[in-house]
Amino acid sequence: MLVNFSNHPSSLWDAKQTEAAIAAYGEIKDIRFPKVDPKGDEAYIRHLAEHYFAEIMLQPDIKAVHIMGEQNLCFALIKMLMAKGIKCVASTTIRNEGDRPSFSFEQFREYE
Repeated sequence: MLVNFSNHPSSLWDAKQTEAAIAAYGEIKDIRFPKVDPKGDEAYIRHLAEHYFAEIMLQPDIKAVHIMGEQNLCFALIKMLMAKGIKCVASTTIRNEGDRPSFSFEQFREYE
């Protein structure tokens, strides 16, 4: 299973990203990335990371976590997940210029 911890529900992903996720990880489970208070301190971020770490760990058969969002929370959570041997990935995209820029999925890249 791929846990999608981001602001982009998998139901809105393009076909290429969905197919890559299913081929590599099986099913996809969305856990919405929270709004992070910009006035929150390090203890606040640690508390959020612990909360979402616990929620993610409840999921069965996790093969990877797709994690994209506010950088401090991502960093804290990625450290926790990797300490448990859970692969964390980001999605990479190509920016398509034009009147309304759009993004095309390219690949999942592992955090190391």
